[in-house]
Amino acid sequence: MHTIDGEPDLDCGACLKPGFNPIAIPSLLSVKLRGCITIFTHLLNHMHCHSAMKIQIHSESREPADATALPELRRLVQFDDVRAPTARAVALISELVGDSLVELCISSSATALLAFHRRHPRDEATRNDSDIELCLALHYNQIRELLHGLSETEVLTVSRMMGSNKARFTRQDFLSFTSVRHLTISGANIDASVSMLGLMKGQDPSTILFPSLSTLSIGGSNVWSLISVLPELGEMETIAVCLNSTLQSRQAIGERPVKHVFLHIEEELADIQAERWELTSCSKYLQNVGKVVQERLEPMKAIPGMVVWPYDAVVVLDTDESKKRLMQRGIE
Repeated sequence: MHTIDGEPDLDCGACLKPGFNPIAIPSLLSVKLRGCITIFTHLLNHMHCHSAMKIQIHSESREPADATALPELRRLVQFDDVRAPTARAVALISELVGDSLVELCISSSATALLAFHRRHPRDEATRNDSDIELCLALHYNQIRELLHGLSETEVLTVSRMMGSNKARFTRQDFLSFTSVRHLTISGANIDASVSMLGLMKGQDPSTILFPSLSTLSIGGSNVWSLISVLPELGEMETIAVCLNSTLQSRQAIGERPVKHVFLHIEEELADIQAERWELTSCSKYLQNVGKVVQERLEPMKAIPGMVVWPYDAVVVLDTDESKKRLMQRGIE
């Protein structure tokens, strides 16, 4: 085991010598690093990371203390010159409760599948590493700095675990995402993402978020989370009601309407229709469960373009832009 005394440095005597050439390893197709990003940055300074190399970097620091290393890390992984301009699929994944780290996953292909839906709000996300070309797990403030360079993104996934801080990303963070055609919202805190899609009263319509958005996928949740009243949304307002009104407002201002909304709750809806309440997420909250659930499902059924699909299915774009594909994860 090699130990380092004191603060790690971004460079060393060898790095600073005139004519220093990093080591080229053409056969190295992927690298995964976990720990201190200052040390990683120094290591990568000794290597030549070609643009086709798959890179995963997972910081173990829960504080933005490594901020000084971020500009150099961006340069070494060619983030600003290659990775960000060519990014077409992006996923933002928040995991542990109270954790300050967020995973930024990137692919240059709009047809890539970066992550499966969570099976429930407390489930860990399942990344699809085979399609991920760059993954940076850093303090969320550092990730926010990187978002502004991802303006060519066509597919965006926002995945949160139950209890993760839903205030980490704001509407301002996504203003440059004008090319997003498909948005996936997975896990908990769906209201935080849905509320960003609409316009506040008196707001300039030209500032609407994701103006190119045509399809929306919501999964990793359950029926009760969609139809239960959330005080922060307003009196007697549910996510289903909020989503319906938000999509109606987008259509009313003449922007490109969202054509399809895919809700991944097919299995639970089948149990509700069969009145198998003990198998649903609703039974333990309500006394008159059948009547209340059916009433609250009405706004959800009225969502324009709503399509119900299985929990384990994920919507991905096809090479034909007019089509979508459905990928389904196997049940362990």
